[in-house]
Formats: sequence, structure tokens, C-alpha cells
Amino acid sequence: MMKIEPLPAWSLLTRSGVAGLLARPDGGPPPAIRLGPNLDAISAAEMPLLATLRLMIAHAQANSGLTLTAKRALSRADTRALFDNLV
Repeated sequence: MMKIEPLPAWSLLTRSGVAGLLARPDGGPPPAIRLGPNLDAISAAEMPLLATLRLMIAHAQANSGLTLTAKRALSRADTRALFDNLV
């Protein structure tokens, strides 16, 4: 029997969907993504995890995706690009 592996959610995003994630003027997440019950968009945008995620999405968009290893980990080149852009 063939084993079916689930696709990562990010692989289902279209180019316009990715652009929509980055297009928020306040830098926060889209309204459909809720990070906490009382967290406003500006506070969310200042969270290190969200800032890093935005960097990764922007890098993926600029490079037509991210490169994964045979074991489905993020490549060293893409990881290095993220570290180089962290403040």
C-alpha cells in the first residue's frame, strides 16, 4: 500500500496568497491568523517569531520558493539567508 504523506500547509499557498501575507501595512498577520486573544497587529509584528517568519516568506517569494534537503529540512543556503537578515 502506498503511504500518503501530508503536504506542508505553506506548499498550498499561491503567489497571491504569499503576497497577501506580506502586504500588511502594519506588519502584523492577516486577520485570519490569530496569535493571541488580546494581541494587536503592531504588537504581533514586533514578535521575533513573526518577524523571522516574514523574512522567510519574503525570501521564498524572491527566490521562487525554498530549497529542502532530501529529509525535508530547510537547506543551509536558505537558513543562512535568514540568519544574515536577522537584526
